Amino acid sequence: MSSRDAEWVGIDPAWRAGATLTLVFLLALASLLGAPPGLLLGLGVAAGAAGGWTLAGIRGERRRREISERRLQESARTAEDIIAAIPSGLVGLDDTGAVCRWNEGATRILGMGRGGMIGQHVDRWPIDGQRGLAALLRDALDGRTVTRGSLDVTRTDGRTLPLGISTSCLAGSGGRGTGAVAVFQDLTEARKLRSRMRQQERLAAVGALAASIAHEIRNPLASIAGSVELLAADLPLTGEHRILMDLILKESDRLNLLITDFLDFTRERRPQPKPLDPTLLLKEALRLIRQRPEADEQLKLTLSNDGAPAVIEADPGMLRQVCLNLLLNACEAVDWEGRLTVSARGAQGISGEEELVVQFRDDGPGVPPEARGRLFEPFFTTKTGGTGLGLAIAHRIVEMHGGQLELLEEAGPGSVFELRLPARARSEEDLPEGVVQATENTV
Repeated sequence: MSSRDAEWVGIDPAWRAGATLTLVFLLALASLLGAPPGLLLGLGVAAGAAGGWTLAGIRGERRRREISERRLQESARTAEDIIAAIPSGLVGLDDTGAVCRWNEGATRILGMGRGGMIGQHVDRWPIDGQRGLAALLRDALDGRTVTRGSLDVTRTDGRTLPLGISTSCLAGSGGRGTGAVAVFQDLTEARKLRSRMRQQERLAAVGALAASIAHEIRNPLASIAGSVELLAADLPLTGEHRILMDLILKESDRLNLLITDFLDFTRERRPQPKPLDPTLLLKEALRLIRQRPEADEQLKLTLSNDGAPAVIEADPGMLRQVCLNLLLNACEAVDWEGRLTVSARGAQGISGEEELVVQFRDDGPGVPPEARGRLFEPFFTTKTGGTGLGLAIAHRIVEMHGGQLELLEEAGPGSVFELRLPARARSEEDLPEGVVQATENTV
């Protein structure tokens, strides 16, 4: 191919086609009219070039438009991906009030799928317990928006959740509303954290007071108890006098136990974590409960292990104290005649680390609603003769281990206390040397 042919091939195809067609047309016209071919040829070349350039411009504009449309589609897909990925719930309405946006966060929080809600009008919201959310969306569509508000909604499974919500009105040209959007979050964990912080503040104040009172009472109490014991040993007491003397000794011991609990609660003793087998520890705790004189065949004790970690790092004595306290509370709740189930399993915590989760479930009368928020406060008790420090001490021990102890809200009779502690190993092969396997000798 000559250089001239190469140059012709390299010309824009649109221009080349236009020039060729124009040249053929003018040569044919020149032969018909008898005009000088040179003149018509020059005019034809100029017209062909103009036509080719015009076609090339049209093709270039079409190509630029296609690129712009592709970029616009990619941006729209990116926006949809962002909306789908955010953990908060997002619901949007169009200008008619129909749902046009519904992300995965909304499905997870409200329990309703996107397919059943897209196109649903806000005035015909299918769940009665979510009509408050629908009303806020309707208000936003009319220009009445909410910033950092809150409301309670009911999921499709019947659970009630507190939501934090903000709404916005989407304004089009001329300020006319073209839709509304609501962004909301589940505040359940945030409210639990706020409640725990308030409780810790109360515990700190009460603990300081309890420590000072306990030290002031314990010394004279020891003197009184010792003197009474000497009198009881030396005096020949019978009948009513013996009953009264035994009552004094019994109440002195109970008061001494209360003061000991005071000091345990206020003492800043840090845990001494060691690797231990949680399943063995739970078995020992249940064995100790079974050996108590109050426990007979009417008390049913069950332990289940559903993939619990083989090893955790915790203070063996402190963790045993927590488990025994929860077990004793459960046994007293059923009056030592019901069913108590302990279940241990592994779970993934909020931080992504493995956790040990232990639930203590009884079939007793349950905890009254008015007492649920105060169970872990010191000196609060629903039991006759209780000190109100057992659960407070257990709660504090668990928190010192970086875990959580809470009363679950579940339907049905009885109560369920859940203990969550960080785990460090998952299998028997990971057992390090020197793992503490609690036995009867270590109890």
